[in-house]
Amino acid sequence: MTRLLTCIVIMLLTVIIPARADEPKLSLKGNVYEATFGAGLINAKVYLLDSLGVAIDSTKTGRTSTNVNGQWKRQPDFELKVPRTPAHYTIEVNYKGFEPGFQSVTIGKLGSRETERGLPDITLRREAKKLDEVTVTATKVKFYNRGDTLVYNADAFMLAEGSMLDALIQQLPGVELKDDGRIFVNGKYVESLLLNGRQFMDNNNRLLLDNLGAYTVKDIAVYDKLSDRSLFLGQDKDNGETRYVMDVRMKKEFWVAI
Repeated sequence: MTRLLTCIVIMLLTVIIPARADEPKLSLKGNVYEATFGAGLINAKVYLLDSLGVAIDSTKTGRTSTNVNGQWKRQPDFELKVPRTPAHYTIEVNYKGFEPGFQSVTIGKLGSRETERGLPDITLRREAKKLDEVTVTATKVKFYNRGDTLVYNADAFMLAEGSMLDALIQQLPGVELKDDGRIFVNGKYVESLLLNGRQFMDNNNRLLLDNLGAYTVKDIAVYDKLSDRSLFLGQDKDNGETRYVMDVRMKKEFWVAI
């Protein structure tokens, strides 16, 4: 009797298991494109994930066409088959150089004739390239012209700590400083070295050059200055007396020390 029951169970299993294996499935079909130009992506890896995010099937994209009644019809890029039972899936697409693409698929109650489902197109965007860290240092303007005045920006010049005015003037483009304190700008002799627009110590250039800290200087202006007599007479630079000067203008916080 026991042997008879065992034979019956084995016979039932051999019928039921193949029947389940042969159950019709639903085909999920779709296409994969790159987002910028809409070009198809061949050999992209396509994964079928269950509701827990576990990959249960996979395939690759391809481009094929079939002849239907004398007309060539393009086939979907990929096809995955799932059981015809309610479930939720996620399709993940990976392609080198692109960010992954995802498509959610929910299988509900199916019609008796529904054997396949076309999915919305999946588009992949290119990965953003990570640039090497770059340190950008702003470059200050060293000099500029304001009308007839040539202005040098003192902060634009790199000087050793403790440098005096002479070190700054030696770095000014187009400026030549002689050992005796005489200054030439673009070959033209500077008649007076001023401090904030005023004559300093009977025009003793060397005294100012050697004792004024470069860190106190805001800018240096070079221009033709009207003489006191011409200013008194109301003359301008076209018909008055002028002298070629270099005017060292200090930062406001150091004015009190003059």
